[in-house]
Amino acid sequence: MTKITPKVRAKCEITTASMADIIFNLLLFFMVTSIFKMEEGLPIILPKARSGTDTQRQQIMHIWADRGSRLSINDKLVQLNSIQGIMASRLEENRNIIVALNVDTRTKYKLVSDIMDQLKEANAVNVSFTSLYEEAR
Repeated sequence: MTKITPKVRAKCEITTASMADIIFNLLLFFMVTSIFKMEEGLPIILPKARSGTDTQRQQIMHIWADRGSRLSINDKLVQLNSIQGIMASRLEENRNIIVALNVDTRTKYKLVSDIMDQLKEANAVNVSFTSLYEEAR
């Protein structure tokens, strides 16, 4: 009679030794190929200016107005009559906020005047008109 020996089964394992390398490479790949979007606003053409100053980004609220009379505040489309409420609530948080008006050169002045009226009602006194820098000739 022959003796039957049990078969030795191989263990099924997935090695995780290089898992950290794979994760690091994926992270690096996505960091290199990602595009970080800055504030875009509406497509406008800014007027030219000859001088200006820089301020801290977190202290600025951008109001965009395009030639089609669309308005956005910090990349969110808003209606004209909601500007006062939005600005009043932001000014309660920080009284030093500067409002940067980014207005297309083809925008009607009536819209700019209405925006200024809304800002005045919200007591937003630090208002700046954004323009492109132009070298003095």
